[in-house]
Amino acid sequence: MHRPLALPYLFIAPAVGLTVLFSLVPLVMLAYRSLYGGAGIFATSLQFVGLQNYGNAVSQGGGKALEVTAIYTVAFVVGSMALGLGIALLLNIKLPGLDFLRAPFVIPLVVPTVATALIWANIFAPQFGFVNRILEGLGLPQADFTSSPSLAPVSTALSYNDGGIGLSRSRWPLVWFKGGSEPGVLSLGFLARRADGTVAVVTVLLSDPAKAIAPEVTLKALADVHGAFGLVPPG
Repeated sequence: MHRPLALPYLFIAPAVGLTVLFSLVPLVMLAYRSLYGGAGIFATSLQFVGLQNYGNAVSQGGGKALEVTAIYTVAFVVGSMALGLGIALLLNIKLPGLDFLRAPFVIPLVVPTVATALIWANIFAPQFGFVNRILEGLGLPQADFTSSPSLAPVSTALSYNDGGIGLSRSRWPLVWFKGGSEPGVLSLGFLARRADGTVAVVTVLLSDPAKAIAPEVTLKALADVHGAFGLVPPG
């Protein structure tokens, strides 16, 4: 299916627009304002002073503040990276019992995916969802964001990529996927809604401290996810 070239840019346009409006524009305005002097921050009569404000800040103790900030930043970055690398090297040693020590570092990679899926499912859930509660409070009709024909484009866009698990769209019309990976780690999260209204979440985390996850292992994991959805009992 042919997709318009502008479609990806339309998807990221809201995020880019908000970033420019609330981050870049204020930064440019602040940099511009710093080149002018006046009686206070909210002065209306301004005079161009160039870099004088920066010179005054350094001469009045700003240099010490910059020094402390630089020391803290370097120490924190180097220290945290050294500590993380040291722990990773220790956990990579093949010793009895280390598998139990790896678990506390792996679990945080799984929990956010599951939590995010459940939160979004509850936000847009029919009847009791947060958005529908707001609509009800405003006296507006509630909406089913996952199966309503009028809102089908929203659901279709969210479930455009099912992560390759290949569920039957007649039985599972909506499949939402979120995944992430790095060498030796693969995280997959799926939230699907069956035609009878049943919602199910399946997550997979693969970890191999010795090497990158092989493609055939990833395919096996996707097949397991497909099978897991097949085990979901009728609603």
